[in-house]
Amino acid sequence: MMQPSDRLATVSHQFRTPLSIIVGYTDLLLDDAGNGLKDEQREMLQSIQQQSWQLLELIQGVLDANRSDASHIGA
Repeated sequence: MMQPSDRLATVSHQFRTPLSIIVGYTDLLLDDAGNGLKDEQREMLQSIQQQSWQLLELIQGVLDANRSDASHIGA
């Protein structure tokens, strides 16, 4: 049976992978097409990028807290 910490690591990986792809594609769009974008389009892409980074940081924070809790329980 899968431990809760293993399950959390698996789920977080499933979230991080597509979010990292979203961040990467928004980087490409902002860099490569940046000059051809309308202001509204650029703002939308920047918002997508910012929110994706915030979600990635949240996921990392949950993983860090889980690791910290696991080390205290195991100690």
